[in-house]
Amino acid sequence: MEWKASWIWDSYHQETANFYMYFRKVLYISNKIINCKSYCTCSSEYKLYINGKYIGRGPNPCDPRWQYYDEYDIKGYLHPGKNVIAVLCYHCGVGTHSLPYAPGGFLFQGEITYSDSHKILISSDDSWKVTQATAWIQNVPQIFWPIGFQEIYNSQKEIKGWMEPDFDDSSWQNARVLGFPPLSPWINLIPREIPMLKETKIFPPKIVHIKECQPLNFDQIKVPNIAFCLAQEQKGPLIYGKVKNPTCMLTNDDKFTTIETPKSGYSVAITIDFGKEVVGYPNIEIDKAKEGIIDIGYSEALDKDGNVNPPERGINQADRLIVSKDLKNWSTFNRRAFRYMQLTFRSFNQPVSIKTISLDFTSYPVKYKGSFECSDALLNKIWKTGRYTLELCMQDHFEDCPSREHAQYPGDMRVEALENYYAFGDTKLIAKGLRQLVQSQDKDGWFKAVYPSGTNHKIVDYCAVWVMALWDYYLYTGDLRLVKELYPNLCKVMDWFKKQTDEYKLINATNKKDWWVFINWGDIEKEGEITAFNCFYYKALLDATNLALAVGDKKKSNEFNQLRKEVKKYINQRLWSEEKDAYIDCFTERGKSNHVSQETNYLAILFGIADPPKWSKIYSCIHNKKRVKPIRTAYFNFYALEALFYTGEYTKALSLIRDYWGEMLRRGATTWWENFDLDSPPDSIPKCSLCHGWSAAPTFSLSAQILGVKPTKPGYKEFCVKPKPVDISWAKGVVPTPYGDISVNWSKNKEMFEIKVLTIENCKADIAIPSFNQANLEITLNKKLAWSKGNPNLKLSEVKRTYKEKEYVHFIVEGKGIYHFVSHKV
Repeated sequence: MEWKASWIWDSYHQETANFYMYFRKVLYISNKIINCKSYCTCSSEYKLYINGKYIGRGPNPCDPRWQYYDEYDIKGYLHPGKNVIAVLCYHCGVGTHSLPYAPGGFLFQGEITYSDSHKILISSDDSWKVTQATAWIQNVPQIFWPIGFQEIYNSQKEIKGWMEPDFDDSSWQNARVLGFPPLSPWINLIPREIPMLKETKIFPPKIVHIKECQPLNFDQIKVPNIAFCLAQEQKGPLIYGKVKNPTCMLTNDDKFTTIETPKSGYSVAITIDFGKEVVGYPNIEIDKAKEGIIDIGYSEALDKDGNVNPPERGINQADRLIVSKDLKNWSTFNRRAFRYMQLTFRSFNQPVSIKTISLDFTSYPVKYKGSFECSDALLNKIWKTGRYTLELCMQDHFEDCPSREHAQYPGDMRVEALENYYAFGDTKLIAKGLRQLVQSQDKDGWFKAVYPSGTNHKIVDYCAVWVMALWDYYLYTGDLRLVKELYPNLCKVMDWFKKQTDEYKLINATNKKDWWVFINWGDIEKEGEITAFNCFYYKALLDATNLALAVGDKKKSNEFNQLRKEVKKYINQRLWSEEKDAYIDCFTERGKSNHVSQETNYLAILFGIADPPKWSKIYSCIHNKKRVKPIRTAYFNFYALEALFYTGEYTKALSLIRDYWGEMLRRGATTWWENFDLDSPPDSIPKCSLCHGWSAAPTFSLSAQILGVKPTKPGYKEFCVKPKPVDISWAKGVVPTPYGDISVNWSKNKEMFEIKVLTIENCKADIAIPSFNQANLEITLNKKLAWSKGNPNLKLSEVKRTYKEKEYVHFIVEGKGIYHFVSHKV
């Protein structure tokens, strides 16, 4: 679009961190409006209001060199006469894990079209009024170094009515014009690539307890670390304070909860349970209050004493509300992630009446397109818990976790995107992420491992995972356009990898002190030629081979493929141990490592580096707990599961799901934890992020493997349905695709196997019927004989081809239809 607006701010605070600013523009409507589109962005985050009504918030976190802006249709919010556009802008002012540093700046442009075709331009310029939102205390601690700040809101300094048309803003200063677009650092303005996030009000189901807190030995009006305040308080039973109708504040009705704080300096603490992990903006609606303080602390789990203890996991999520007598409603500006909320009421000289405690729940606007259900109730709960975990980690990008970092890492993003393809079928969020990550690519080809970001993580193996994620995207969507767009970035990063190799064609980390070879949180040796890193490199070469072929670059495809073969050869020559019957972790200047890890060997199996004769030897080694430590992250158990399914170890794969994820559920998980050790003390909860999208592997595996649906050609032009029944008697589900939903419903007993598959338009399906090693099978398709005693019915018109493979009989069908197969022993 053609930008005519100016970037604006005030005259003094463009570099000020944790700064809130009000913007206002009054306009007059003199005729009937037929159209009014507006466009809005700022350096950190804004909330937009028209005539006092909330319109939306944004922008999407981004590198300011590729600054996103949002579009709104505001026609329905304007009326004849005096109107006001009011904006609350927040300037973070420090680089975080999800936001690079940028100076303060705000940009708005709109165009009103009247019924007589006359047009009026609305643009940010020096006629806009601005002032600091002083109710937010500026000098407060960060919640955690990679994210934002605690909020201390002094409602006694609140500017009442600032978003209403008739508010007197004559004492406000005029905005300072920074310049017209393109303006450094905002040199490219990009329309939002994903939908606006959803916001839904939810209420907590129960109160955990009500306690009384002994007085604290510091001035509560000063600016302490609120999380530490809450952690230091000594809590006991309610003696001096009073709480009437405590559960009334958990519902949206006309009743309210009354809290009376003691006169002796004691405080009343109410701990609320939202029932499961939630993400959003906490809200307190007050019916009646005098002056006092409400401290709000958040945690994903309660401590050993059953209390909210924000510092326990290092994420000091806590806020403070300084209440004035006319305050009616308060909400955090920035989102919080938690299950439990503690509200501590301090120093109220009269009882305070709370109408509601709620949360404006926020996430990417996912649709529950995919589904999975089977005869095992535990597996069903595991699948749904993964879906919910993923939903919380899908915000403006695929986040690692909503509580601690809000960061977009390729390692997390790839696994989350695969889970998403089955649970939600969204393609926009991953497309944006793939594009956004390589915005940080330097001239040599390397790019940051977390982006957009103000930090500089150089996780080199994640560059290979980005290539894998690009191939996944093409396979599941068939979108060649994005592949072509990012193909130059792909070639650059593959060339960079090649330059890091030694004479054995293996990437060598010797003397690479600025590298972080992550692989996984676990017991892995990472020096010299790191086997797991080179396995990722091998898989990236394989995927790059196929992507180059897809864009028509046969020369590059052949180059990648030849290098892939050499990498496989040297991994097997240098990093395989005949003595251990497994791949060692690395080969250093001192020689071969003696250490073996599950991570290394699962990757070698899954990516096809280990040939089938080695599989049983490897499993004998790595499944011996006395020799090899088990994986302790659900993230890398994704690769373990896929390796087990790949090699036909279906029973072991299901046991891993039931044991590992099932034990998390038994210990109270409502979302999947970042790290979990099965050997940890019974009922203990790890002190890590308790909501991590990379941990939802079964939501992918159960749909892709047990239900059995996978694309075999990009965009599901060809796909397979190959169930793995194991000890499950039935399974059903839906898998969303670009061409529609694939529906599968199968069941089995001792006598027969039955499956119904709803296929999609313009696609070819390979439907595999388990034979259970029975030679004398009879299989019917839609009540017609399709296979009998090892021979296909070649006259059956619905089937294009039939073949036998190990424990399956395959039927190739084309086009949309319902294919009902029944198999039984003759």
